[in-house]
Amino acid sequence: MHVSGLDISLADKTAAMHGLSVANPKGFKSGDLLKTKQISVTLGEITKQVVTIKEIVVDGMAVAFELGPQGTNLSAIQDNLRSAPKTDSKSSGPSIIIQRLKIINAQVIQTAGGLQGPVNLPEIVITDIGSKSSPATAVQVATQVMNKVLTASSTAIMKGGLSMPAGDAVNKAKAGLKGILFK
Repeated sequence: MHVSGLDISLADKTAAMHGLSVANPKGFKSGDLLKTKQISVTLGEITKQVVTIKEIVVDGMAVAFELGPQGTNLSAIQDNLRSAPKTDSKSSGPSIIIQRLKIINAQVIQTAGGLQGPVNLPEIVITDIGSKSSPATAVQVATQVMNKVLTASSTAIMKGGLSMPAGDAVNKAKAGLKGILFK
């Protein structure tokens, strides 16, 4: 993961992260799974045990789509999330409540054959991640958000259609995407 800039206003309880990039899983040729232009955060109440976030807006996200020998990078990242260690909230820092998370101006971009150009994603809105009675851990938040992004990406790819790369790569890609959508 890499961040190119960060702006924080303690008085306003806001932060903006610029140029976030997240690497692809091992075994894929392109460098980044996703990149964002900006992520804006508005904080609510903060205690030692729970951080409440009023809103997160992710603007200008680009998700790379790549077909590898074992399937797609999107299915590989979802498999990685499923097998992530489940940490308890005491050892992983404060728990988290996110009231609203919105992803705007996002698209899926082909990195090695497969898509017919970039495919725009619809706006993604997730509300009530964690609650006062059951706040979320960082792993739970990451899993829930990435699952929504991966599902929206996979749906957009399936609707946008796949071009015809060599061999049976199209069938492998479609099977991998269906695996994400219907697990």
